[in-house]
Amino acid sequence: MTHQNTNLIRTELIKQYQFKQSGEWLRRGVCPSCGKRELYTHAENPVMVKCGREAKCRFAEKAKDLLPDLFVDFNKKYPALDKNPKATANAYMELVRGINPVKYHKNWSQDKYWHPRGDKGTATVRFHLNKSVYMDRFIEAVTVAYDDGTVVKRKMSFSKAPDTYKGLWWQPQGMDIKDDDEIWIVEGCIDALSLWSKGIKAVAALSCNNYPDQMLDQFKGKNIRWVWALDNDAAGTAAIKKFYRQLSETGETCLAAVTRSDDKKTDWNDCLLGGKINDKFIEDCKYYGALLVAKSPTEKALLMWHKKQQNGFILTFASRTYWFSLEYEKYLTAREGLIQAADKDEVTLSETELADKAAELAGAIVQIANCQIDYLYFMRNEITDESWYYVRIDFPHGGRSVKSSISGGQIATAPEFKKRLLSIGPGAVYTGKSHHHDYILSSNLYGIRTVGTVDFIGYSKENKAYIFNDKAVSGGKVYDMNAEDYFQIDTLSIKSLLNTPHFIIGDEAEYDDTWKTHYWNAFAEKGVVALAFFIGSLFAEQIRLKDKSFPFLEIVGQAGSGKTTLIEFLFKLIGWPENEGFDPVKATAAARARKFSQVSNLPIGLIESDRGDDTAKTKAFDWEELKTAYNGRSFRSRGLKNSGNDTYDPPFRGSLLIAQNNPVNASAAILSRILHLDYDTSNHTDDGKISADFLSTMPIETISNFLLQVTAREEKILTHFFDRAPKHETKIRADDLVRTVRIGKNHGQIMALAEIAGGVLKLDHAQKKTVADHILQMARKREHAIKADHVIVREFWDAYDYLTTGPDAILLNHSRNDDYIAIRLNEFQARAKQRDQKIADNLELKRHLKNSIKYKFIASKAVNSAIDEMYTHRCWVFRKPKEQDL
Repeated sequence: MTHQNTNLIRTELIKQYQFKQSGEWLRRGVCPSCGKRELYTHAENPVMVKCGREAKCRFAEKAKDLLPDLFVDFNKKYPALDKNPKATANAYMELVRGINPVKYHKNWSQDKYWHPRGDKGTATVRFHLNKSVYMDRFIEAVTVAYDDGTVVKRKMSFSKAPDTYKGLWWQPQGMDIKDDDEIWIVEGCIDALSLWSKGIKAVAALSCNNYPDQMLDQFKGKNIRWVWALDNDAAGTAAIKKFYRQLSETGETCLAAVTRSDDKKTDWNDCLLGGKINDKFIEDCKYYGALLVAKSPTEKALLMWHKKQQNGFILTFASRTYWFSLEYEKYLTAREGLIQAADKDEVTLSETELADKAAELAGAIVQIANCQIDYLYFMRNEITDESWYYVRIDFPHGGRSVKSSISGGQIATAPEFKKRLLSIGPGAVYTGKSHHHDYILSSNLYGIRTVGTVDFIGYSKENKAYIFNDKAVSGGKVYDMNAEDYFQIDTLSIKSLLNTPHFIIGDEAEYDDTWKTHYWNAFAEKGVVALAFFIGSLFAEQIRLKDKSFPFLEIVGQAGSGKTTLIEFLFKLIGWPENEGFDPVKATAAARARKFSQVSNLPIGLIESDRGDDTAKTKAFDWEELKTAYNGRSFRSRGLKNSGNDTYDPPFRGSLLIAQNNPVNASAAILSRILHLDYDTSNHTDDGKISADFLSTMPIETISNFLLQVTAREEKILTHFFDRAPKHETKIRADDLVRTVRIGKNHGQIMALAEIAGGVLKLDHAQKKTVADHILQMARKREHAIKADHVIVREFWDAYDYLTTGPDAILLNHSRNDDYIAIRLNEFQARAKQRDQKIADNLELKRHLKNSIKYKFIASKAVNSAIDEMYTHRCWVFRKPKEQDL
């Protein structure tokens, strides 16, 4: 690196990780993974930062990933100047790619790229193949929206000259190809330059689809060893095998080399940055390359035998599994016979040739499975103490790979393994013996990677990461699921055991933010409150960790009021398709518990749960069950299947959204936990209808990236929330009409979140004030609601007062105690009907009278009647309000 850039990176590393400089090394830094003072890096070339605890921690990260702010905005930070026209390109090649521009700058020039449909322009590093053919590597990726509607994130472009790069390669400056040389053929120019900087001659084909025949023809018969070393992904390895065979058929000497990576695609520049390129590493890459291009299972077995020096082992070839064995006595006999034959024919055999030929004669190879089984990793559910091995099965007929889990019991013996294999892989048959299976277990499971698991979708507060189906977010970064179906987040390997619900999260390039211009028009201030709740739901665990609670949201509205359109759109916005919620009345207690445990930091919808159409179903669900969910505590326990007394008490990790036609009828404790939004058709307009229709037809793929955009801004959003929520709470509680602490807290939280939602929607000052005023009105109405009876209860007591007062008063109170009222409901219904009083039927009354506030419900019990003194009746007993309560 240049002195200036080295100082900048070194200074920031020392500041953040507390390194101590020791000669040419920075040592004793604090590892961000294990917390030990074992972090180190090279002081003069701090490209890779590693933890010294290789056996226990294995942390290794590029400086550009640890200090991302130093490795962005190259176009602004390092602009090209007249005195240094390649400043941007040189900085990129040095800081991001680890190539010394002082020594290698002649290999590239600097140019620029701009597209009329691109999101920006960028400087490029240009590599010339000849005077008219070149490849531009973009210093910053450019997203281009083409006329046909496709959106592509571009990182490179090629010249449009008639003689494109087909059949050509790029060759580093100063690198001459001579007779008897070994030349590596890689994909990218930077890969070739990475190898050349380590003394390995390499050329770049620019693509795994380009066979550089024009260049190869120039060196026919020069006794050059061509090493096919394209990328180690599926396309690259397939091309290696194809081109290796194609060039070998011309009589040229061919080898192959591939990098090995457990986690992701690794190219030669990655190896350079990781400090891996040395003689031993190159030897290993050639060995893996030889295995890749082996022509038969026997040839591959001999390569492995020569490397392993084992007389029995498992190998795979063409997606089949084989067992190779060698009888040592037979091997010695074959070797002696070869020596005698060579002496007789006066032929000299090297020790390697002698060993390989003898092994071929003495070895035996047999197929033990008609498929290839790869043991990817081990995973455990710490709570239930269940564990599995995750495997991938590939088939020689080219069928789709199958991935599934196998328990320890299913993998312990060959017969059980055979059964499990047949059940997860169509036509997959294991025919090996027990000792074959034992070898597979000992060679594949020892030291196998362990992947952490969560049994929900969403935020894991223990790991400080959002885990969705195929995306994860942690520390502001978005991670894709790797090819082995888990997320590698720095040193954390993790996945969710849950397959449902399945979230559809669109790419950033597909994101269409035109929804924001329609949202206010369609849903106005109530829609902003609902959006604020959804944004807050994405941080419910973090909010409850500090504030100890997160409110519920109730959206109530008559048919056609628009509440369903709003809710379904908001669920689409976070990638949850075709979702409005579920009916808890129709679910069992166990089903509800599972529903509530499926997600974390995501809203769970309850729909049409407040109704009295079926007494049995109504009794199956009680709002009081949800009290503890407000604080994130468990709402249902279940016993674990073991011999002890262990129970599983899953906490409530999500948020609660209630959507129905009627308001929740519950105790004041429940009502005070709820934010209430009521919808009707009074404010509907034609423009609002057009906007609502537009939002409802937006494909989920075009808006659901919103989920990643919000969760990636976790730190900024929570900082704003925790700063503003207490201030809003204080302001709301200062209002004369709000007295309940919990109501003030809930509405203070939603007001802080509404500010964030307003920023997302780019609301003007007047709109923001409308939202704030509405939230204050919500708090006032909620205060009134917890002190007022339900309308059905009020109608009941109004009818009671009418029937029991005046000249035609009827005796309905059976209580002998003047402080109580005891009423026979059937008698009350009959008397009310006689006097033309319309009240709810007994089913509705029984549901709502339990929550009577003015006349507090005591019990339904037998009462010695004050009216019929000889009889005892079952009555509903209420306590009369005292004078100070009136």
